[in-house]
Amino acid sequence: MSSLLEKRLDKIVSLMRSDRSADAPADAIKYAKMLMRSRIPAAEPGIVERIVAVLKMNLEPGKPAFGERSASAASARQMLFDAGSYAVDIRITKTGRSYELRGQIVGGEATSAEIRLSKGNKTLQTRTDEFGGFRFEKLSAGECDIAIVLDGKELVIPQIVVE
Repeated sequence: MSSLLEKRLDKIVSLMRSDRSADAPADAIKYAKMLMRSRIPAAEPGIVERIVAVLKMNLEPGKPAFGERSASAASARQMLFDAGSYAVDIRITKTGRSYELRGQIVGGEATSAEIRLSKGNKTLQTRTDEFGGFRFEKLSAGECDIAIVLDGKELVIPQIVVE
């Protein structure tokens, strides 16, 4: 019985080795994939879970922190927030007369998340890059709020002091 199986297997392997056919055209492959898609309608967005982030670490230039030797040499203020299963690293740097706020979402898939920075009655928006990073430039000093929308959740970081 195994010799019959071995013969069939040898025949399949020889056919595979002798195959010189070209790949199917890209549009035909795309069409075939579309046929295989699920016909289940997309779920409508439900209630967004709102998570308020908690400040875990705040390192400021020139202000030593317990257990952190490089705080005095850093040029940026660095804050680390805990927001459920995510962490958000924010760094604020003075650039001339204005400030730059850079951040990165750590934990889980955070690409293309929507980031909103609200300051007074003005709101700026951006999206995260492929590494979960984002940036706002030319900010004036003052207090702002950040909202991060991803995976049906809104991570809120209130009252960040930009200075």
